[in-house]
Amino acid sequence: MKTNNNFVLVVSLLVALCLAGCSSETNKGGSAKIISITPEPVPALCVGQKVNMSAVVEYTLNGKQGKIDLAVQTKDGKSVGALKEPSWLEKSSGVITLLKSFEVPDTTELHIRITMYAGESSSMTKIVDTRVYNIAPRVIEPPNVWDVANSKVKRLLPSAFPELPISIKEDLSERQCTVPQTFASTQPHNVIQGEFAQKGQKDWAVLCSTGQVSTILIFWGGSTKEVSSIYSSLDRSYLQGIGGDEIGYSQEIFTVGREHILEHYKAHGGPTPPPIDHDGIEHSFVEKASTVLYYHKKEWLSLTGAD
Repeated sequence: MKTNNNFVLVVSLLVALCLAGCSSETNKGGSAKIISITPEPVPALCVGQKVNMSAVVEYTLNGKQGKIDLAVQTKDGKSVGALKEPSWLEKSSGVITLLKSFEVPDTTELHIRITMYAGESSSMTKIVDTRVYNIAPRVIEPPNVWDVANSKVKRLLPSAFPELPISIKEDLSERQCTVPQTFASTQPHNVIQGEFAQKGQKDWAVLCSTGQVSTILIFWGGSTKEVSSIYSSLDRSYLQGIGGDEIGYSQEIFTVGREHILEHYKAHGGPTPPPIDHDGIEHSFVEKASTVLYYHKKEWLSLTGAD
């Protein structure tokens, strides 16, 4: 009888251990589902699109510890974007927001997977929810005709103007200046000389284009040490249709004198000119309108030009 009692005791212990083990195993794992995800799978994402993905996930954890991850993969299982550590789950159940930023690769599908890690065993890792995104091919926009025209504007190097003093040419080159040319003239232009500060002083004005932005540079007395910059504008702003599908550049500067300035004022009105005793610069949008820039008391005034 003593032997039978021992046998029963051993069997009881084994059953208890088995039940304990089974209970422990059932406490592992868990479940999760995507409540909402941004962007949604419809409409399709596009190749090259930058995505900030946000997935709100509701989960239940059957264990003491666990982690959850948002994985983005191509159809053939390649990971998209930088890998990040899964998020620790601090409660047995709840809602967690998972974030991931990536650029859509050249593929036909993206698979979004919510993966759960529960317990210490890697065997408890599983995919608990998925979404599939169809990927549209990269959209190649046709080139903007105005941008193309802007890139084709004829821009001359300072060396194309033999009348310019060497020192000014060198200064313009250091500034990486080119001189944009209008559609209206085949001769080099937009480099002018005049008495823009006072009678008797020979100054130079150059329309300098750098990075497709033009500025009028004034070299007072021909000196590269005394230079003023006025009237900066995008070259693109001075494009216009010139017939058919042609687009032409249209910004031009001229030297104008007293008679020209007063004649335009009498014809069109506008701001009253100060006493005119030296030259001005007519800044023109070819075949449209112009403004006379006149230096007076250390300021540039905008006077009436062509209508």
